[in-house]
Amino acid sequence: MFDLLQTSASPRPILRAAPPAPAPAPGSADRELSIHWLVQGLRSAGMSGLIEQGHGLTLLAPSDAALQRHLAATGVSFEALLADRSGLCHLLLEHLLSSALHEPETAAPQALSTLGRGLLRLTPQGRQLDLLDGHGATARLRARGLRWGSLHVHIIDRVLSAPRHSLLDLIGQSSEHSLFAEALQRSGLEPVLRAQGPFTLLAPENQGMTRLAARMGLRQRHLMSSPALLADVLRHHLLAGSWPSHSLPWGSLAHSLQGLPLEFSALGLISSQGSSQALLPGSDLSASNGVMHRLADALLPVQPS
Repeated sequence: MFDLLQTSASPRPILRAAPPAPAPAPGSADRELSIHWLVQGLRSAGMSGLIEQGHGLTLLAPSDAALQRHLAATGVSFEALLADRSGLCHLLLEHLLSSALHEPETAAPQALSTLGRGLLRLTPQGRQLDLLDGHGATARLRARGLRWGSLHVHIIDRVLSAPRHSLLDLIGQSSEHSLFAEALQRSGLEPVLRAQGPFTLLAPENQGMTRLAARMGLRQRHLMSSPALLADVLRHHLLAGSWPSHSLPWGSLAHSLQGLPLEFSALGLISSQGSSQALLPGSDLSASNGVMHRLADALLPVQPS
């Protein structure tokens, strides 16, 4: 196999051989452990240079058998996949991490960001490691710690997919956020959570929303019938950018879309107007336009003095 590389010393592309895909064991012919399709896939996407130049990157490599199952399920031929350069690039970016994949020190899930802006959840299952993608599908790491040129490679048994649902879809699908969904509709902010973003949504669950009016010194009826007031409060639950839990600005401040500060303590607590809380389990929900975290209580914006 060959790929076209552009060098600074030569204005014309030159042919350069690409190393063959690695195998986890010499002579292994198991299609669940071979990734030969990626040699051609990277070349067709114009990404073969990563093999030699992707220092520090990790490739979560679907096996040949995993790709075959994916193509059968989607009704797409391998030739059509290679011909769709844009779609192929997007698929491959959802399998690339910007750093090495380390073994989790605890059994707690670990959030991982892909170069395609997707979010994965790494979960230890005994001695196995599973990856949950944006569609809730699970991929298992079948072979770990391989090297392909400069790339770290882990072979997985499923093609990972980026989420198709928006943040607004995630809220609408969660029975625990029905009051937050109602508040979004009344405030007129639904189009924001459908927009391209990306955004980070800190979403309080129903019990927290029922306590919100009293915490603000208002009656529930008054709060829910005041679109401007609701919009002010709800914008305080949105951050610009996609922030997985591990990369939130812990130990620092960040400003919500309302323009007011949120404090992210080094102890893992989010504070606003004297009230602190941690993210609830089940955060790091990936959406097509960002990431959603779960809160027990609503965040009260600090009113300027």
